[in-house]
Amino acid sequence: MITVESTEGETRTFDFTLTKDSSAFPLTGIESSLRLELTTRGGTTATLTSGVAVVSAAAGTVSYTPPDGTILTAANSPYKFRFRADDGTGKRHYFPNQGANLWIVRKP
Repeated sequence: MITVESTEGETRTFDFTLTKDSSAFPLTGIESSLRLELTTRGGTTATLTSGVAVVSAAAGTVSYTPPDGTILTAANSPYKFRFRADDGTGKRHYFPNQGANLWIVRKP
């Protein structure tokens, strides 16, 4: 599990390496199904595709670029987040596969 810290309104790109069992998980063939699941501290979950990109499918490297200051706000922080990909055979993969990462957003 990782913790990301950012400032409200930040629109830079955040890079992540998706792993399973401590090894990078190759996304080749399932990269088009990649989603970011973001849950507010109040328990509301959004599944995002906008701003989510695969940097290297073979290396399991992905990125998320928030479009503006309305997605990640300090008022809804901290967020729990994880990435999800469906492999086309009915298997759903979560990263991390147990629990969730933490995203802390602070006011500027």
